[in-house]
Amino acid sequence: MQIQYKCIKRDFSRSLRNTSREYDRRELERIDKLAELDQAGFWKVVNSRKTKSSQTYTQMNFYGNTPTHPNHILDGWRSYFENLYSFPRDREVDDDFKTHIEAEVPKLLTSDKISFSRSLSTPVTYCEL
Repeated sequence: MQIQYKCIKRDFSRSLRNTSREYDRRELERIDKLAELDQAGFWKVVNSRKTKSSQTYTQMNFYGNTPTHPNHILDGWRSYFENLYSFPRDREVDDDFKTHIEAEVPKLLTSDKISFSRSLSTPVTYCEL
């Protein structure tokens, strides 16, 4: 009795696998034909086969914090864009760069490499770089 059950179960599983493969093959052929003939139908089928997720992905990471409330997420974006469009807080880096530029500009002005006689409307050549 138990051997018969195992044989029937094995045959059923095999039949189910084969039927599933055949269904998938037919669906792929149908999608392939739709891609060539009817793009709206193609996308309808493709989007209907996507797995639907019930979880919403509202978690963002702003500077080590993971806000979940919409107002906290907005505050995170606000601080991100404020930092993006503001001057760096470390002024030492900017002062070093300014010192470097102030030392290099006089050298460039007295150098033969740059000619200020031509108009600024002409493009800079590769050699001048």
